[in-house]
Amino acid sequence: MEIDRAGLEARLPHRVRALMLDGADFMRDETGKVIGAMGYRIVTEADCEGHVPGNPISRAVDRVEMIALTLGLAAQLDLSAGYFPFYYEFGKARFPAKATVGDLIRTEAILTRHNRRLIEGSGKAFVDDKLIAEVEGIIYLTGKLP
Repeated sequence: MEIDRAGLEARLPHRVRALMLDGADFMRDETGKVIGAMGYRIVTEADCEGHVPGNPISRAVDRVEMIALTLGLAAQLDLSAGYFPFYYEFGKARFPAKATVGDLIRTEAILTRHNRRLIEGSGKAFVDDKLIAEVEGIIYLTGKLP
């Protein structure tokens, strides 16, 4: 089930610049259980504003956030009504290549542990087949939205 921007806004409490995905889809195992998600975003001038003037590239922190949003979206499907994953921390991250204006960034995030209070996973971001970010040890804590 592919989710467009409006669908993301219905599922996530992020808006404008904070909603760093243009669309997403879920990854399921053979039983149909959600095990992760894939997201995408086309890098815009606004995404790169002020970052390496004359040669704009996407910020590494934005790539981490896109991967984290993708993981949070996957985890959010199984949470009880009124609960939401709150980003807590991540372990290792690396950024072996860049993304620039016009590039389509594709994110993939896999749930490795998921229960009512804690969500763990990892993810990657790509432009075409080139790895541009990898994040391990993403942890979300869950709680009620205010």
